Amino acid sequence: MRRRVKRWTLPLLASLIAAPLAAVSTPLVAAADTTPVCRSAAPLFTVRQNGDLAIFGHEEPENGQAVWSGGEVKGTQWTGRTIAGPDGVLYNIPPDGALKRLRWNGSGWDNNGQAEVIGVDWQRFTTDAYRNRITVDETGRIYTINDKGELRVYLWDAPNKKWLNAAGDVIGVGWDRYDSITAGGAGVLYARKPTGELIRYRYHAESQRYVLRDQQVGTGWNGFKRIFSPGGDVLYGVRPDGVMLWYRYIESSGTWVGGDTTGVPIGSDWQNDDVSAMSDACKLTSVPSFPQRVGVPLDSRDATHVMMGKDGVPQYFYVNDFGQTVHGKQVNSTDPRSVQLQVVDGNSLTKTPSAVLGVNDRLQAFALGQDGETRTTTQTADGLGWSGYSSLGGFTPGPAAFVRDKDNLVRGFAVDAAGKLWTRSQATVDGPLIPWAEAGGTNLTSDFVVIRSGDGFELVARTTAGDVTAVRYDQAGFGAWRAVPGGAITGKPAAVLNLDGKLDLYARRADGLVHWQRETRSGFTGIWASISGLTAVGSPAAAAVGGVTRVSVRSTDNYVHTSMQSTPGGTSYTDWSVLADSRTGAKMLAATDPAMATVTNGSGVLITFRDPNDVSGFYASAGTTTGPTAVARSAAVGDSFTGGPQR
Repeated sequence: MRRRVKRWTLPLLASLIAAPLAAVSTPLVAAADTTPVCRSAAPLFTVRQNGDLAIFGHEEPENGQAVWSGGEVKGTQWTGRTIAGPDGVLYNIPPDGALKRLRWNGSGWDNNGQAEVIGVDWQRFTTDAYRNRITVDETGRIYTINDKGELRVYLWDAPNKKWLNAAGDVIGVGWDRYDSITAGGAGVLYARKPTGELIRYRYHAESQRYVLRDQQVGTGWNGFKRIFSPGGDVLYGVRPDGVMLWYRYIESSGTWVGGDTTGVPIGSDWQNDDVSAMSDACKLTSVPSFPQRVGVPLDSRDATHVMMGKDGVPQYFYVNDFGQTVHGKQVNSTDPRSVQLQVVDGNSLTKTPSAVLGVNDRLQAFALGQDGETRTTTQTADGLGWSGYSSLGGFTPGPAAFVRDKDNLVRGFAVDAAGKLWTRSQATVDGPLIPWAEAGGTNLTSDFVVIRSGDGFELVARTTAGDVTAVRYDQAGFGAWRAVPGGAITGKPAAVLNLDGKLDLYARRADGLVHWQRETRSGFTGIWASISGLTAVGSPAAAAVGGVTRVSVRSTDNYVHTSMQSTPGGTSYTDWSVLADSRTGAKMLAATDPAMATVTNGSGVLITFRDPNDVSGFYASAGTTTGPTAVARSAAVGDSFTGGPQR
C-alpha cells in the first residue's frame, strides 16, 4: 500500500458534505476489477484565471480517495487552453492559435521552460464551443473535433521534431453530435452529447480498428463543466459549482466504480480552473480484445483480381513471387492478350489484391501485407505510375475486398483471425477511409466473395466448419446473416445473381466436384447440385451474362475448364471443356485458380489465371470486345474463348 500523506494545500474539502465523505473513505470496487497501475500521484495541471499554472498530485487515482499533495505554482502568464499529455508534456494554445509544447520533468521545465511551437491555427480550441473538443491520450495522440464534425487524430514525433501526420487522420465523422471528448487511455475516448449521454469508444491506432464504439456508459454528464482523465479509465468531472468528482469505468463488466450518476467527490473550488491530468499517470496492465498483429506467408499463387476500368477497359492485379503487386491493363479492345504489365512499387505483399475505379477515373489498389496490414496505393493523375503504399491497418490473415457503392463511396470488407467481419468506408466521395468497425458474423474464414446486388452488395463466406453463410449490405446497413443449408464446401465460394436477383452459389465440395445451389424468394433450396464430369482442384469462379452463368475451375490435369448454363437461369449445364484459344486450340497450364468478370457492356466474360512460371493467360468469350459495338451472343450449346498467354 502506498503511503498516504494528506496535505490539504488546496481548497478541496470545504464543500464536501457528510454523505460523500463516507463514499471517499470506502469507495466501491468490483471484485472482478482490474485496477490500473498509477504513478505515486497523478499530476493535475491547472491554469488559474490570473494565468498561474499550479501542479497538484492526486495520490489515490486508483480508488478515488481524497488524498492530495503539491499545489505549488510552477508557471505564470498561461493563457488560452492547456491540455496535458503523457510523461509531463503540456500543450498550450494561446489566443493567437499557436500550438506550443512544453514538458514538466518532475522538478522543472525542459529546455528552460522555452515552449516549442509545433503548429498554427489551433485557436478554435480556445473558444467556449470547442475547448472541450480536444484531448490527448496516453500514447501522445491528440484527438480533436473540427468544424466539419470530423474526429481527427494527430501524432507528434518528439525525437525528430515533426508531425507524423500534419493534417491529422480522420477517424470519425458526425462527431459534431458531441460537445466534449476525453481520452481515458490508449485510444479510449469518452464522448459526451449535449443531452448528457456519455458514449465510450476504444480505437486501436496500429490496426486502425474501433474495438469498441457507440457504447453508452452513462447519462447526466452534461452536468459537468469539464471532464478529464489521468488514463486507466479514470475520469474526473468538474461541476459548475466547482466540486470535482472521481469515476472509474470497468470495461470487462461494463460498470462504474462508485456509480455512474453520483461519482466520488474529491475536491471543490475548481470551477474557474483550466485543469487536465497527465494522460498516462494511470495505465491498465491488460486490455480486453486488444488486436494482435498476424503474420501471413507469401502466397503468389492466389488468384488474380480482374475488374473493369475507365471506358470498360479490363484491369488485372496480382502479387508476384517477389511479394509485389503487378497491374495489367488491356490496351487492344479486340485482343484479350494485349495486356501491359507494370510492377507497383512496394513489396512484402501476399494473396489476391483488390481495386476500385475512382470517380476521377484513377484506380486505387489494395493489397495485404505479410504483416497482416492492408495497404493501399492510388494511380497517378497521368495513369503512368502509382503513389507509395500507405497502411490501412486491419491485422487480418486474409485479404480485404474493396468495392464502390452506388453513391461512389469506397467500402472494404475483411475477416479477422477470430472469424469476425470488419468493414471500413469513406464518409464522402474520395474522402479518407474511416477506421475498421466490427460488422458481425462468427466463425468466418477469409474465403469470401462480395458481389454487387442492386443498390447494395451480397457477401458470401465459408465458415470454419465449411458451411456457407451470406449477408446483404446496403444503405440500411447489414441485414441478417442467412445460413446456406446443405453441407460443407471446400475453399472459396463463387456467387452470381440469378434472374430473380437472388444468389446462385458455386463451390467445390469434398467429392471434388463443382456444386451449385440457388436462392429463391423463399430462401436457399438446401440442395447442392453437382456439375458432373470433372474433378476440380482449388475454387471455382463464375460470371453471368444475360442470365446465363459461366463457371470455370482448375482440374486435376492442371488446365482450366469451363461450363455454362444451357439456358438463361436454367438448372442444367453444358459439358466441361478445356479453356483454349478458339483460333489456335492452344491451351496453357494453370498454377492458380481462375478469376472471372463480366465485361462492362454485358457482352461476355473474361477469364484469367497464371501458369507455373507466373505467366498470365487472358481470355475473352467469343464475340466479346470492350468497345461500344459489342454484341451479346446467344448461349445455347457452349462457349468458346479467344486469348492465351500474354505476349
